[in-house]
This record gives sequence, C-alpha cells and structure tokens, in this order.
Amino acid sequence: MSIAFRRPIPYPRTRTPNPEPLPADRLERVWAWGMASSGMSYVYRPSTANGIQAVFDLARSRGVSVGLRGAGRSYGDASVNSENLCLDLTRMNRILEWNPETGIIRVEPGATIRQVWQYAMEDGWWPYVVPGTMFPTIGGTAAMNIHGKNNWKVGPIGDHIHEFDLMLPSGEVKTLLARGECGAVPCSDRRFRDARLLRIDHTGAEADSLRPDGGRTDLREQLRRHDS
Repeated sequence: MSIAFRRPIPYPRTRTPNPEPLPADRLERVWAWGMASSGMSYVYRPSTANGIQAVFDLARSRGVSVGLRGAGRSYGDASVNSENLCLDLTRMNRILEWNPETGIIRVEPGATIRQVWQYAMEDGWWPYVVPGTMFPTIGGTAAMNIHGKNNWKVGPIGDHIHEFDLMLPSGEVKTLLARGECGAVPCSDRRFRDARLLRIDHTGAEADSLRPDGGRTDLREQLRRHDS
C-alpha cells in the first residue's frame, strides 16, 4: 500500500504566533502514482513509532498538516500533501512476527505486499487479497481497503486485518481488534471503521476510510493456505 489519504491530518488550533520555518533540506517534490501530478512537501521518513510522534509534534507546533504516504501507489494525489508535512513510512517495513501454524503475520505499515508473500509462501501461505502490483505497502492497502480480482469471494483486505495499533496526533496509541468469528465486526464494517478513527498503527491506515486521524505503527493480517 501506500499509506495515502485524501485528507491530511490538520493541526490548526495550537499554531504559534510566529512559528519557525520548516527546514528547507526536508523540502522535496513528491510524485503521485503514475507521475500524473506532484507537489513540494516537507518529507520525513521515520523508522520508529517515536519518530512518527516527533513529526506529529512538529506539525502541531507549526500549525501545519500531515499527509501519510507509503509506496505512493494510490490514485490521484492522495499521498501528496503540498507545502505541508509528508510522513513517508516506507522505512518502517519490518516483519515483526510470523506464525506458520495460524497464518497470521504482524508487520509494520511500510512492509509491502511483495515482502509478505515472499516471507510466507515457503510455509504454504498467501495473502487473501492482493492488488495488480506487488509494490503497495500493507499500511496503504489497509488505508484504502483495497480489493483484488477475488473481491466477490473474499471481500476487501480490511476483512482480513485482525488488529492494528493507531497512534493519535497526541502520541497516544490505541489498539483495534477485529475478530469476526468471535462476535466482533470486520475491519471494513462501518462500525469498526469509525472506531478505528481513534488510533494509529500497523501497515496502514483506517480501512475503507480516507480520514487520517492518526498513523498506524503495526498490524496483523490473516493469510490463507495455498495448494501449489
């Protein structure tokens, strides 16, 4: 996925009267998917949850917004946040935990579809949902709640995210669970989606939601067995 959202995270209420300018060495041209459009953004590439919080704190002190970005494969300018902060999570791409017995994998938001299937395939597992390319990040695919050609059968990727951690702009981390067979609702369900707006985590953003009220730091996805 690319962690990409239509609306950036705003920080208008705590703006200082005369904020210091953002560092010029962070200013880069950020391209949208297909290089159809671009914008100049102040790009930060943290590798830890503490790094994400530092970017949120910076945005609050300057009164600017934060746009979340993964691989930049989202349609349109969803991952471009011109003249504001761009939080690029591609360095948070570690696979944190893998259970070959249950097929549940825990990754950071910048891990890609390619990393997941390459890691799990030798144990006989494959993602339930894959897009037409292997490069999107898990965080981005979850944020956009993408689907594959088998959408009619298995639904969008949000239906296979068991849980994720969401970091709020305040730095507080919330964990969201989704166990459909245990009485809870799947990630793509509107009730679950609205609840998720309260936190940040995993490889993505709010599934089926373009309201980035925080950033994901890690999440757990259920894979499926494959026969060949």
